[in-house]
Amino acid sequence: MKPTITKEQAEELETMRTSFPGGDKYILAAACDDVLGSKLAKLDLLTLAAALVNGYKVEKTPEEKVRDFYESFNTGFGTFHSETHFRYEEYQRVIKSTLNFAVELEAAYQKYLEQPTIDSGTSVEELQEGLTTTQKANSVLIKQLNEATEAVKKAKEDAETAHQIIAELIVLTTEKGVL
Repeated sequence: MKPTITKEQAEELETMRTSFPGGDKYILAAACDDVLGSKLAKLDLLTLAAALVNGYKVEKTPEEKVRDFYESFNTGFGTFHSETHFRYEEYQRVIKSTLNFAVELEAAYQKYLEQPTIDSGTSVEELQEGLTTTQKANSVLIKQLNEATEAVKKAKEDAETAHQIIAELIVLTTEKGVL
């Protein structure tokens, strides 16, 4: 059975496999001696051994899960009533913009991390300006996440309604002898 590990653990595992001459044997020995360190130290010994022997599945990141959810929407006209179709397209738009914003926010955060540390000569105004920018970005992200949450709730309600209508149509067509 293939265990599921995080993306970071999978990357660390592959790095260790290629970096050390003993590969899997070295990794297991280090884990047994409790000197493994890194992200792999969080895995129990049996899970690590199973990953080395049987391979592993990589757990999806939250962003990947949302992207999969986004891509699961079927917006074909043959499937939904036109009003529902346009509503689903709107849900997709909200989710997609949230995902895109998350990517932009991550890039901005990485750029922030790459900046040199603030020296004692930085003014209070400059610090406040940076804080204001961060607060604005957080507000936009929270707003978009709330919109996406509401869109998902509405999509679930619409799906339940569509399911009920389809069930009623099946019952009616069966009673009339159409099916």
